[in-house]
Amino acid sequence: MIFRKSPLIFMTLAFSLGIILGRFISVSVFTWIISAGFIFCSALFLTKAPKLQTILILVSIVLLGACWIALSRFQEKECRTLENQRVWGEGVVLSYPRLSETNQTAIVKISRVTAEKGATLSDLKALLKVYTKKGISLLPGESVRFEGVLELPGESRNPGQFDYREYLAAQEVFCLVECAEDSIASVGGTGLRYLMAKSREKVAVGLASLPERERGLLMGLLFGDTSMIPPDEMEGYQRAGVVHLFAVSGFNVVFVLGAVWFFLGLFKPGPVARLLWAAPVLLGYYFLVGWTASIVRASLMAFLALLALALGKKNDIYTSLALSFLIILLVCPGELFLAGFQLSFLTTFGIAYLVPFLERYGFTKTLSVTIAAQIFSLPLIAYYFYQISLVGPLLNILAALVSGIVTVLGLVGSFLVWVAPVLAHPVFLTAGFLMYYLSEFILWWGCKSWAVLNVAAPCLPVMVIAYAALIAGPFLLRFPVYARMLMPYGKRAGLLFLSLLLLCFCIPGKPEMEVVFLDVGQGDSIFIKTPEGRTMLIDGGGTPGSDYQVGKMT
Repeated sequence: MIFRKSPLIFMTLAFSLGIILGRFISVSVFTWIISAGFIFCSALFLTKAPKLQTILILVSIVLLGACWIALSRFQEKECRTLENQRVWGEGVVLSYPRLSETNQTAIVKISRVTAEKGATLSDLKALLKVYTKKGISLLPGESVRFEGVLELPGESRNPGQFDYREYLAAQEVFCLVECAEDSIASVGGTGLRYLMAKSREKVAVGLASLPERERGLLMGLLFGDTSMIPPDEMEGYQRAGVVHLFAVSGFNVVFVLGAVWFFLGLFKPGPVARLLWAAPVLLGYYFLVGWTASIVRASLMAFLALLALALGKKNDIYTSLALSFLIILLVCPGELFLAGFQLSFLTTFGIAYLVPFLERYGFTKTLSVTIAAQIFSLPLIAYYFYQISLVGPLLNILAALVSGIVTVLGLVGSFLVWVAPVLAHPVFLTAGFLMYYLSEFILWWGCKSWAVLNVAAPCLPVMVIAYAALIAGPFLLRFPVYARMLMPYGKRAGLLFLSLLLLCFCIPGKPEMEVVFLDVGQGDSIFIKTPEGRTMLIDGGGTPGSDYQVGKMT
C-alpha cells in the first residue's frame, strides 16, 4: 500500500486537512497554537500507547496546519484599513508581469508602504497595477518605488463566479496598488532572480523576429507566459483539452535535465557530480519561469530523484510527491485552494498510480501516461471549468509528441541566443513553424461544437466518490481475493453500508422556492427555482445582436 511506505504521507495529509479547517473555521492563531502544543505534549508525556501517540501527533499536525493558514492571512484585515487611500512605498518585484493593452500587473514584496493618513504597513505582498503607454518592463528581482491608490481586488458577485480577491489571497496578496507610469521608478535589480529575468528578456528579444502568434506560443510553451496568446485561442486550447501545454511542469523539466545529461555524458561523471550540475540548472529554470505550483513540484521531485541517486537510495515517487506538496504549503499554504496546484499534484499522482496498472494490460507507456493524466484531471476540470473535452485524449498524444520536439528546439535556441545569436534564428523559426501547424490543428478540432461537453460543477460528495473509484479501480479486478480477506467483516460492512444508504434517503430536501438575484453588469437578473425543480431566468441582460456573452462572463 502507498501509505505504508512513508509516514511523511500521513503528515502531509494531516497538515493539508489543518489548512482546510483553518481556512473555513475562524479561530485565533493563539488558540490553534495552544491546542496543538497541548495535544503534542499529551502524546509525548501522558500516554504510552503507540497507536494513540501516533493519532495525537497527527491531530497536533492538523492544528499546526490550521495555525499556518491563519498566520498567512494575518495582514488581510490591515490592508482593508487603507482601502481607497493614496500610498507611497517601495518593494521588490516577485513575479513576471501580466501584460494587457492598457496595463501590466506584477506581484511586489513591499518593504514599507505609507498611506496619506499616516498609517503604515510593512513586509506585505501587493499586486502592482501600472497603467502604461510607453511599455515599461517590470522584472523579478527589480527594486521599485511607487505612488498610487490602494484598492481591494474585486470579489465574486454571483454564485459560482470566479473570485479574484480569494484567488490573490491564496497567494498571500490582499491588496492592489493602481499607479500611473510616471508614478513608478526603478531602483535597479540584483541577485539571481533578476539575472535570470534579464536572460529571459534576451530570449524574448531573440523571438521577436517571429510572427506575434508564434512568438506567444513559444513563450507559453517554454516559460508559461500566455499573455501574448489571444483569449479566444486560449479558450480553443481549453476546449481541446491541451491548455496544460502552457503550464510549465515535469514535461519541460525532463527536457531541461535531458540536455544536461547529454552534455555530462561526454565526461561520464558520477551521481554526485550530476546532482551538483543539475541542481543549479533546475534552480535557474525555475527563476526563468517564475513561481507556479507545477514548476516548483517538478523541480523538487527531480532534485529529490537526483539526490536519491547520489545517495544510492531508491527513489520513492510517492514520498517525493508528498515532500514537494508539503514544501509548497509551508511556503504558501493558500496554494492548496488553487486549481493549478490541485491539477498538478492530482495528475502526477494519477500517472504514478495508474501507469503501472495500465502497462500490465498491454497499453504503451505514452498511451498509459495520457490516459492516466486525462482520467485523474477530469473531475477537477469539470469542477473548475464546467466542461469536459471529448477530443482531448487523442489530441494530447499528438500534442505531446510535437510540443516535445518544439520544447527541445526552443531550449536549444534559448542557449544559442547567448553563444551564437545568428544560429538561434533558424532554430526558433523551425520551432515556430511546427507550433503554428500544431496550433492550427488543435484549434480546428477545438472549435467543433461537439468537441466539448458542458457540465454542471460536481458537488463535493461526487468528487470524493469519483476519486475514490479511481483509486479503487485497479483493485476491482482482484475483487474475489479481497472479498475473501474481508469475509469475516462482511456483516459489519454490509450493515454500515445499509445504514449510510438509509441516512442519505432520510436527509430532507429543500421544498421551498429559491430566488437568486444575479449581477449581470446592467442591473439585476433574477433566477427562480421552484420546489418541483423547474427553473426560470428573468432579464439576463445583454443587447440583441451583440457578441457579448452574458452567461459566460457572469
